[in-house]
Amino acid sequence: MLLFLVLGIFGSAVHYHFLCEISDKKYFARMVGISYGLAILLQFLNNSLISSAPAEQLLLCAAFLFIVFSLFRFQHREAGNNSRMPEPTACASSDNTDSQHKLPAPSASGALPQLVLLIFLVIFMTCIFSTLDNTVTLGHADGTMDIGQWPRVLLACSGLAAGFLFDLHNRRFMNLIMYCIMMLSTLSVAILQLGGSFLIGLIVFYLSSGFFVVFFTTSFLALSEDTRCPRLWAGMGRAVNNGGAALVSNLSLSLIASDNGITLIITALVLFATVSILIAAYSMLNAPGVQTETGGTMTHKMQAACEANASHDTKSSSGNDSSASTASDISSDPDYPQNTPHADPFSTFSTAFSLTDREQSVFDQLVNTEKSIQEIADSLFISRRTCQRYITSIYEKVGAKSRMGLYQSYIEWQRKNL
Repeated sequence: MLLFLVLGIFGSAVHYHFLCEISDKKYFARMVGISYGLAILLQFLNNSLISSAPAEQLLLCAAFLFIVFSLFRFQHREAGNNSRMPEPTACASSDNTDSQHKLPAPSASGALPQLVLLIFLVIFMTCIFSTLDNTVTLGHADGTMDIGQWPRVLLACSGLAAGFLFDLHNRRFMNLIMYCIMMLSTLSVAILQLGGSFLIGLIVFYLSSGFFVVFFTTSFLALSEDTRCPRLWAGMGRAVNNGGAALVSNLSLSLIASDNGITLIITALVLFATVSILIAAYSMLNAPGVQTETGGTMTHKMQAACEANASHDTKSSSGNDSSASTASDISSDPDYPQNTPHADPFSTFSTAFSLTDREQSVFDQLVNTEKSIQEIADSLFISRRTCQRYITSIYEKVGAKSRMGLYQSYIEWQRKNL
């Protein structure tokens, strides 16, 4: 029991480390799918090529020590970054903020509603997958078919495919794809209970399992950035999945062993109906909103605020920070629209520099308020570390080296383009 607890803690730390290392969230699912696929392939090679038990144990110990070393190195680097990260100095006075673009205030609940729905969604999905898993496992135990090691290759391929498919159009269709996979898995449970092909059920199970793992891992990682404690939520997907499987495995095995196929099919259909309701609610709550030209998204509420502030006057000032040259380079791009009538400076600036919707929220606080990093993080219901990463990303995209430089780049860009 203690070993599983330690492994769970390390697993959660690895998920958080992964979250912090991935800078381009546009390919979140793809990176998760590649990582999962490579891990399954290594597991397959370990079981297939290494026949000596001591050699397998030595390899596992080496992998474990490598993970521990990587985590300690990451913690040391994170502590160094936090100590070197200067507190941004105020650059926008309260007298000027009224004429600036203002984003809607974040919800007091943050990402909590999405997380609660996602937890229940993963639990009910786990019930269906656990039932399909037990059906395949019992079929193997009865001698229906010798599974062997080859399905692991199928599992790795499904994880890779899921990552690339989920990332299409900024993960706009991820929930829909996962819903289709759940429908296929539910049908497979019914087919197996009605005496259908065991091979079909086996293939569907391993194909759908890879999609499911990439789905809940990506979903929790993406939402964890909008929480006060991303360390807790980054690896919550695996914890919820394992907990749900532990709760329903015995009941599922009892239903399968009772040879009451009709009851099991009805149960699977009820679970699928519940999943349908939950995934619809989750998709509505987690809607991507309006797609921007750069691949990011802007919520309908943010878009309305941009349109409402389109007629506001902008500040007129100049700065001598060298970072303003980056804004000039973008503004001189012939492919970028110049002097667009009634253009909102905030939204057009964000589009020009490919700021994501969350980076726009942080940027708004940086140039329109005198809040410190901690105050910005608290107002957006995210951790200080996450807020710092957003600020660093904004600086890199705009070419600024300080908060004052960012402000001057913004003003200079408005003067030349609007």
